Amino acid sequence: MGNHDRRAPFLAAFPERAAAAPLVPERLVSLIETPHADFILLDSCLEGPVNGGLDDAQRAWLRTVLSGRGKPVFVGAHHPLAETGLATLLAASPACKGYVFGHNHTWRQQATDGVQTLCLPSTGHWGDIGYVLVRLSADEAAFTLKQHDCYTPRPAATPEQAKPEWAERVKRNDGSQWRVPLKGDENGFVPLFNGRDLTGWVPCNVAPDTFFVRDGMIVTTGEPIGTMRTAKMYENFIIDFEWRHMKSGGNSGLFIWSDALPVAGSPFSRGIEVQVLDPGFNVKGKNEWYSTHGDIFAVNGARLTVAGRISPNGQRSFPSEERTRPSPEWNHYRVAAINGDISLSVNGKEVTIARAAAPRKGYLMLESEGSECHFRNLRIKEL
Repeated sequence: MGNHDRRAPFLAAFPERAAAAPLVPERLVSLIETPHADFILLDSCLEGPVNGGLDDAQRAWLRTVLSGRGKPVFVGAHHPLAETGLATLLAASPACKGYVFGHNHTWRQQATDGVQTLCLPSTGHWGDIGYVLVRLSADEAAFTLKQHDCYTPRPAATPEQAKPEWAERVKRNDGSQWRVPLKGDENGFVPLFNGRDLTGWVPCNVAPDTFFVRDGMIVTTGEPIGTMRTAKMYENFIIDFEWRHMKSGGNSGLFIWSDALPVAGSPFSRGIEVQVLDPGFNVKGKNEWYSTHGDIFAVNGARLTVAGRISPNGQRSFPSEERTRPSPEWNHYRVAAINGDISLSVNGKEVTIARAAAPRKGYLMLESEGSECHFRNLRIKEL
């Protein structure tokens, strides 16, 4: 229920909805179970105001349900996350695959405070007008928009008077999809990148075109220096991906357990960096404080205990073996981050380790640092 609804008239018209044992007392809350995913529909109606909210009883019930759920769950309410205040609870739940809402009458999919969200169109009010079909399989949930009109704030008197941009919006939107993976592969990995757009990723301090998608890859131009982070925080995990630089000596990196925002005066957040550096960076000869084959080190106030082969200055864990292939060849990284300990495997062999990192929970970040770099097949398994 939302701000368009009133509980008493609704129950008078549909007395069968007045359950003898409601899931949440005095609220119209539904739990719809299907073979592949469940849907929880909440009651965000506040009698009188347009904005919505949730009572403590619904929050407590939802927390209990999500904590014991083994099946993927979508949570829905009329109002957006900013009004229901569920972002922290949903982002912390491995079972929750997304939040679906209305209220704004605009088809829009995005990551909000670590939660994948979908705003639905209206069925006959201003804005985007239409409906959404949901098809579920063991692998994914596909939400498909069927849009048949768009206007703001009122419809045109005749179709000929409709603004051209409204017709273009309907044409562009109709058939759009929100596709959400429901399970990982046979080894428990799930995609971090859908291969089509940057859903699930948030630019931090870069230009709008610093990171973009091309040919199933995430591409960074390298300019300006900065990062793009995941919408979600991670704690214990294994991340698997491929990368390549497009010029000799290219520089980039993967940050783990990072804060959301850069440290003042720096383009980077506090976190742990796993170096993504092309061997051509060593063209002027070997050096004392970095390698080009997978260093691990703390950045901007983060801490770790270096281990294995250690850099001469004592600040970095160095790789035990040189395995990075030069540009434009692809390299494969697997990073295991568990209870503060980190290991990096380069092209199939573990080469770098570090211990006792702090912080031990945070965002993943891809780094833009001066040159074009490509990333593909990004996937993660939470532990």
